[in-house]
Amino acid sequence: IYKKENAILPSYEILKKCFANNNDGAGFCYVNENNNIKMEKGFFNFKKFYERLLEVQNNKHLLIHMRISTGGMNDKRNCHPYRINNNLFLAHNGVLPELLSKANLVFSDTYIYSEILKIFKIKISDFKSEYFKYLFEKAIGNNNKLVFFSKQKAIILNEKLGEWKDGVWFSNESFKKQDEYDYYENFTNDLFRKIK
Repeated sequence: IYKKENAILPSYEILKKCFANNNDGAGFCYVNENNNIKMEKGFFNFKKFYERLLEVQNNKHLLIHMRISTGGMNDKRNCHPYRINNNLFLAHNGVLPELLSKANLVFSDTYIYSEILKIFKIKISDFKSEYFKYLFEKAIGNNNKLVFFSKQKAIILNEKLGEWKDGVWFSNESFKKQDEYDYYENFTNDLFRKIK
């Protein structure tokens, strides 16, 4: 979940639903009053996560991640976001190429990917180049979404695969009301049955 500057934090109900649907650990990045990026992660209890989020949230932009494990242990190290450097953080939704996702039973694909990215000294300004952004999107594939978070802004790769609502970007539909979510899921399942 990426919240733009001056956007309203998603409601308790939405965040609780997201946490329930993605319950393998949560974390967030924010810009504090001293204009430094702070990261907190390793929340496995929604109440503690939500209370801490309320304490630190402000009118600046914010990155939130709630994990569904696809590889690696369910521990603080494998929770997102990840620090690439002091000025750039990363959160991911999806499963990165098999080379990364099955390389290690301890660390997740995103953990390994973030460690690799540290070598390249990437800056948010690198994404001013549409070619740079395009190459990144091609490298991660059509089913992955990445958010790079800096003090000033965030870059969302494969942004079209998510959904904006009131200045907040959601990487998947787990934030929707259950009946609305069920409707889309049932519609899609029915459609696939008819195609078969």
